[in-house]
Amino acid sequence: MTEGTDLTLRLPQALGPGEMEEELITQSWNTFDDIELELTMMGFEPLEKPKHSRPQLTLEILATPNSREYTEIYLKVEAWHNFAFNTMARIKAIMIGLQNEQNDIARSIRKEAAAPDPQGAKKPKANKASIEDLIEDHPRYRELTFMMQQYDQKKIILQSHVDSLDRDLKMVSRQVEIRRQDLDNGKRGGNISGHGGRRPGYGQGFNGGGGGDPE
Repeated sequence: MTEGTDLTLRLPQALGPGEMEEELITQSWNTFDDIELELTMMGFEPLEKPKHSRPQLTLEILATPNSREYTEIYLKVEAWHNFAFNTMARIKAIMIGLQNEQNDIARSIRKEAAAPDPQGAKKPKANKASIEDLIEDHPRYRELTFMMQQYDQKKIILQSHVDSLDRDLKMVSRQVEIRRQDLDNGKRGGNISGHGGRRPGYGQGFNGGGGGDPE
């Protein structure tokens, strides 16, 4: 490689926001706590972990004829479903701020790399790969990348639980509806058998009178 063509070495290694500017960038994008407090004041508090353990649906549970037990199971599954869904939403909300902070740091570094030298010296035109390396090597940017990785991993694992709870909720809901229909059909069957399986004719059963057409 000829002298002067390695633009990576010529780029200042301290490109990007200074310590104070970096702190301001972090504060400006860290809006999650304020938003959560605002929603809490509106009555939408973060959901707490249910006090009961997550129900594991078994054949014995699904075969229980007790409607009350089925309703209790449904409410327990629903509580865990709502908790997992709310936790997933909070993770996604936090990641928005982290991503925006990364973008701000990258934009600051690109802007500095493209700016003219303050002393008027001619600057070599930096290639894109060199700038991207500086961005990814920035200490705060790397820290944010690590945090994003952790939240991504949590999100992937949590999504599997959300999907599983969603299937459980649908299954229990379907069984509750089947039992409700069976109960309604049983009531209708009892009413029909009470009438001997047929409707009385006009006038029958009233004061012991017979049926027939009115004169």
